Parts: sequence; C-alpha cells; structure tokens
Amino acid sequence: MSIQQSLLENALNRATKEAAKLRIDDLPRPIDHAEKHRHENLVELISQKRLQLQQLQKRAQEQKINRKVADNRQLDFDYKRLLLVQRQKQMLQKEIDIQRLATDSRDNVDRDEALHELVAKRHLIGTTEELEKAYTYLQQELSQTKENLTRQQQILQEHQEVRDALTKKLIEVETSRDSTESPASKLREEYHEVNDRYMRIMNDLHDFLDETYPPKSVRISSRSAVGTSELMDVEFSLKDLLIELMNASYNTPGAYLRLEEGTYWPPYIETLIKARIVVRHPNDATKLKLEDYRL
Repeated sequence: MSIQQSLLENALNRATKEAAKLRIDDLPRPIDHAEKHRHENLVELISQKRLQLQQLQKRAQEQKINRKVADNRQLDFDYKRLLLVQRQKQMLQKEIDIQRLATDSRDNVDRDEALHELVAKRHLIGTTEELEKAYTYLQQELSQTKENLTRQQQILQEHQEVRDALTKKLIEVETSRDSTESPASKLREEYHEVNDRYMRIMNDLHDFLDETYPPKSVRISSRSAVGTSELMDVEFSLKDLLIELMNASYNTPGAYLRLEEGTYWPPYIETLIKARIVVRHPNDATKLKLEDYRL
C-alpha cells in the first residue's frame, strides 16, 4: 500500500468518525427566517457529506477487492512458472538419461552403429519438439502477461483519477461547509421564481382568451337511442383547443390534432391560422398543429 493510499484511507476514517458524531436532531432549532434558511443549508450539507463519504468508502472497498484480484493473478502466474520449471527439469532429466544410455552403448563394442544413430535422431527429434512446445507456451504466457499488465495499468490510472476527483470534491465540501448560501438552494429559488412567472403568464393568457374569445355554441347532429338524428348545441372554447394543441405538442413535438366535423367554430380556427399560431396539415385540412417558433 502506497503512502498516498494510507493517507487517503486515514482521512476517510477520520471523516467517517466525524460524520457519525453529527446528528441533525442536535442542531439548534431556527428562531427566525434567516436562521431557518441557514439551518436548512447546514442540514443539506451534512446529508451531502454523508452521501459522499459513503461513495468514498465504496470506492476504497473496490480498490481493496481489485488489489486482492491482482494478488491472485500474481499467484496464478507464479504457479504457471513453477509448472514450466518442473517441465524443464523433466526434459533435462530425460536428456541425462538418454546421454547415459548413449554412453553405455558406446562402451559396448558389439552394438551396431546404426542403433547409435537411431537413438541420436530420436533424441534430437524429441528435444526439438519439446523445445518448440516450450517456445509456444512461453509466447502465450508473454502475450497474456502483457495484456494483464496493460489492463492493470488502465485500472490503476482510473483509480488514480477517481481518487483525485474524490479528494478534490471532499476539499470543496469542507471549504463550503461554513458558507451560508449553497448552489443547490440558489437553483431551487430560481426554479420557484421561473415556475411562478410561468403560472402567472398562463393565468393571464386564460383570462385574455375568456374575455376576447368567449366560447361559442356549435350545433351538431347526434344519433338518439331509437336511431334518429337530433340536433344539439355544444360550446366550442378556443382556450380548450389551444390547451389540447399544447398538450399534444408537449407529448409529441410536431403532432397534429384532428378536428371533428361540426365540433368547432370556423372563425376561431381561421383567426389562429391567420395569426400564424397554428398550421393545417398539407394533405388533411381537418388536422392542426402549433407553429414551430424555434429559431
């Protein structure tokens, strides 16, 4: 374990002990709005710090597991090297036996010279085959070792980047702990302001449509229970049509809305088309969609 890893683990342990001592219930209760705002920021910072400490502990545990895996791979590599040494020892012992047999055969003058040549050739062929197998095996081991080394270097680099990023984030959290305003609270305030402005605009738009373009009665024919057609009046609201068009465009951008025959007031539709708020389908005049105002 390197000195930097030891320092990082010691810092994590100290930070974990400090976070465990912190209890949100022990904080002083706010007495006014400003103190309540600071109390909420402090509670949120403590929660974020605990979450980041849990992530750091998870990363440290993963590094320990990766080191164990690397140790197991090293043991596996040593075991393979031991098998290779044993195989070479067997080859040498075999060669010694053959040499001893050749020496004994030379002492025997009655043995045929052809037998000596045959033994030498068999020995040479066997030795060559064994050396070729050993060479192929060593090439495979070397290639696998290079791949493992490259993989371990990549993992080490990723761990170093993660460690540097987490260390930087921890320093930022420690530095911003005493700040009375956090970026998250500012974003929430901006979101609420934008949302309130949007709701006011929509309410003003509804009031304008109700006042300027009130609902109109449209007479449509409906089939009764006995099978006869009857005329009935239905109110057509321009505001409801715009709401349906906006919902359709929100769910599927560029979506067309079909108008049923006799359920709408034509002057309102023509007003929307002339104002370039909606456009008709090029092939079907009963379909409308909102105009795309994006630049």
